[in-house]
Amino acid sequence: MIRFSYRLTGSGWAVAELSDEKSEARIPASYLCDALRDFVVAVEDVFSAESGECLWEEEPGEVHWKFQRTGDRVTCRGVLEPGTGDV
Repeated sequence: MIRFSYRLTGSGWAVAELSDEKSEARIPASYLCDALRDFVVAVEDVFSAESGECLWEEEPGEVHWKFQRTGDRVTCRGVLEPGTGDV
């Protein structure tokens, strides 16, 4: 099971926490975009299609979220751009 939480941490900033039985990640979200809404829309897309994605703008860089459904399994991947690796 995937767990997701999102909480405000300051004026214009939030942090998302995403975990499963094996790993956990904390990803900051800035005021530059509507990060929570974009994330929810991407997750909803997985139910109507087999994939969804969204982009969180950061200072600097961005986080590109990708969701892929195969049967009853969903893979979630957050990639920090530019070139800082997977979240």
